[in-house]
Amino acid sequence: REKEGLCYDISSNYDFYKGVLMISSGVDLKQQDKALDAIQLLVTKMITEGITEEELLHAKAYYTHQIKNSLDNQSFLTKRAFIRELLSQDETIEERLIALNKVTVDEIQQLLNKIKLDTIYVLHGGQND
Repeated sequence: REKEGLCYDISSNYDFYKGVLMISSGVDLKQQDKALDAIQLLVTKMITEGITEEELLHAKAYYTHQIKNSLDNQSFLTKRAFIRELLSQDETIEERLIALNKVTVDEIQQLLNKIKLDTIYVLHGGQND
């Protein structure tokens, strides 16, 4: 985002239960095609080059922090209890963190190789685009 200056905002979100990775961004309509090309190029680069051990360690630390922080969030706890019941999951937070720390760069690469573009959805405003 900073390097190309093509979007106001960009983020990604992985839906663990559906297995869907979504990339969302806010862009000027005049830059839309250029932004889409840049995003697709970065995803392709990530798939072909993979991630480093250092990047994986940073991701694990971030996710661990997010999990521990969410334990003080009533909304998260309610959602987690609902999903656990719905999917008959008995995994504790501690077990999830242990499993997280066992993830390897090779396992991440196997998942990266499964990424496929499914949908591009563009939503824009009215007369004052």
